[in-house]
Amino acid sequence: MNLGLAGKVALVGGASQGIGYAIARLLAAEGMSLAIAARREPALLAARDRIVGETGAAVLAVPTAVPTRPTWRRWTMTATGSGIPSRAWAIRRGRGCGWKRRW
Repeated sequence: MNLGLAGKVALVGGASQGIGYAIARLLAAEGMSLAIAARREPALLAARDRIVGETGAAVLAVPTAVPTRPTWRRWTMTATGSGIPSRAWAIRRGRGCGWKRRW
């Protein structure tokens, strides 16, 4: 599949398993760099290692719960401080969430 996403960056929450992991894996396979987040650090790091091993994508893992404004800010600031552009697609799952673009 070619979605025209190569060279872009995505932030994906809930990425240690389930739909969050599947989305992160698909975007990495499309050539995107990722900043992924989840609450459980061991599972998140394992997900990062699997994605990197399968796709070769650049993946930053930030252990955090994403639903609150302070944790969202921590995640995005960590990603930006790691060289991820300040304008990136962010995908997070949960109440009141969806596609977000901007910060």
